[in-house]
Amino acid sequence: MILRVAQGYFSVLAAVDGLEANQASLEAISRQLDQANKRFEVGLIAITDVQEAKAARDTAAAAVIAAKRTLATAEDQLLEITAQKYDHLSKPGTDMPLKSPEPADESRWVNISLEQNLSLISSRLAAEIARDNVRIAIGGHLPTLDLVAGRSYLHTSASEIVDAPPPSSIDSKLNDRSIGLQLTLPIFSGGFTQSKVRQTQYLWIAAREAVVQSSRATERQARDAYLGVISGIARVQALGQALESSQTALKATEAGYEVGTRTAVDVLNSRKTLVQAKTDYSGSRYDYIVSVLQLRLAAGNLDRAQLNEVNTWLTQAVATFPAEPTPESLAPTVPAPPGNPAPPPKRPPRG
Repeated sequence: MILRVAQGYFSVLAAVDGLEANQASLEAISRQLDQANKRFEVGLIAITDVQEAKAARDTAAAAVIAAKRTLATAEDQLLEITAQKYDHLSKPGTDMPLKSPEPADESRWVNISLEQNLSLISSRLAAEIARDNVRIAIGGHLPTLDLVAGRSYLHTSASEIVDAPPPSSIDSKLNDRSIGLQLTLPIFSGGFTQSKVRQTQYLWIAAREAVVQSSRATERQARDAYLGVISGIARVQALGQALESSQTALKATEAGYEVGTRTAVDVLNSRKTLVQAKTDYSGSRYDYIVSVLQLRLAAGNLDRAQLNEVNTWLTQAVATFPAEPTPESLAPTVPAPPGNPAPPPKRPPRG
């Protein structure tokens, strides 16, 4: 349940990030389209640049619609698990630590998981119970010796039988006590005992196979989670660098477009790359946290202390319903006079 809640929680955050990135892209492309229209009117660019910007704006609008649906689905899944709807969630801050597993040894984590994994322990207990049931069924062939004890008390009164004044000569009392051993030897029960033994033996075999399967699954989960944490650290770092590079590349492409060395298509492609870089980077951070929890779950030590540690990483509150683009944010930028390069469009401040 802890892991399910965490996965649902970070799915909502990833959907929020995706929607915000696509909304920012739509705002920027809308401004670029307005600027392209102005430039086309004064003869600075060809109509193809306007058409390409319009196609990109329509594609960005469709991406926003799809991102909204993804967010709604993620919120419904979290609501299904927790029975509560959230207006704000906390996301990892920029200083979220990237910690390697301790101990930093894959085989150690596998051994810990094989000893402490709760699902594996449960399957082992089920196999032990199945083995005991076989012994009980075999006991149906054996004689049983029971200790039997009893007591009886009987009081007879003539006044209850005939109309005679008490006491009567036929009044009687009987107080009997007995104790002994009773030997029961089963001879034939119609094959019931043999069938019961075979049934419990097959169930025991199935339970032992379940232990083997659970052991293999536990080992695989531990290895996969450990490698997920290790590779997750490298992935977060690499995608962080890719995000910075995409931002720098977009600025350079916009500057080149203003002086005529780059085309509108180059700018649109750079924006698309930046949107993908943003979503990939935020998603990699959430995947890293989930991998940490999966490793703890496989090792059988996922508890409140681990959750409290993860909570210290979540320092930035975000709304689960990002603000819609405002008319001001989509307003066209005033083009520069012919012959002078227009300044790059300014992005509105993000709340």
